[in-house]
Amino acid sequence: MRKAYIVLAHTLPVQLCRLIQRLDDGSSIFYVHIDKASPMAAFGCLSGFGEKVVLVPRENSQWARLGIVQATLNALRSIEGDARGFDRAILLSGQDYPIKSNREIDGFLHASPYRVFMNHWRIPNVDVWRHRGGLARVDKYFFGIGRHQVVAARAANLLARIVPPLRRTMPDGLTPYGGWMWWIFDRAAVRRVLRYVDEHPGYVAYHRHTFAPDEVFFQTLLLNSRDEELIASICNDDMRFVLREGEASHPRVLGKGDLEALMSSQDLFARKFDARVDARVLDAIDAALERRP
Repeated sequence: MRKAYIVLAHTLPVQLCRLIQRLDDGSSIFYVHIDKASPMAAFGCLSGFGEKVVLVPRENSQWARLGIVQATLNALRSIEGDARGFDRAILLSGQDYPIKSNREIDGFLHASPYRVFMNHWRIPNVDVWRHRGGLARVDKYFFGIGRHQVVAARAANLLARIVPPLRRTMPDGLTPYGGWMWWIFDRAAVRRVLRYVDEHPGYVAYHRHTFAPDEVFFQTLLLNSRDEELIASICNDDMRFVLREGEASHPRVLGKGDLEALMSSQDLFARKFDARVDARVLDAIDAALERRP
């Protein structure tokens, strides 16, 4: 199976290259996005992979802003335009790591009745997002986390209550869905995404003022498809092992103490790792994968 890995990174270049080396099975291509604010010179190790690594156009991918979605769209366009083709597009961060061997990943994707893996829920869902079930991502303006941006957003939201035309509503009558950012797409899903954003530029523009649009953008776009075959191909699971503490917005950094849970998981990938905190866990995962038949 030819896999197109999209890897979004902004730090830890050595760890990023280690991730690519672990996933390099001779038939996969890696479409790497390096955040525009990160010094590209630090990622010189990527040149060692030759044509296996494609650098995609860079964006400012600050947390909770549209840039990270735009970076992903840039990668999808690079994948779609690559004559080498692909069977699955797999979105990872530079701090992800596989917890299955390449052979096991291929075997799972071949055998599964599903072709798209993306967890999702309809908004509102108070079990996941307690504050209004996530509706603020749909009907409230978000301009950023800076003090002036917060003040501007409050003013815009207040004005929208008074002036109905300024109220935010999901464009094109779409039903909003949320979900974690990471996913696996097949060709049909990739084409649906790119065709929709080309035909509906207002959808991208709307998400410029959405809080954390990466957790709404792709779920809403795919789950509103009228293609019954595409909908039936979606598994409500992103196949990622993640540990969150309480209502923390970021997952906990995994360490060697998590090894047993990692290696007994049915997931394909885990996040997140930081070699500066605990590099031993990556060594232990490698050793465990090498022992598998």
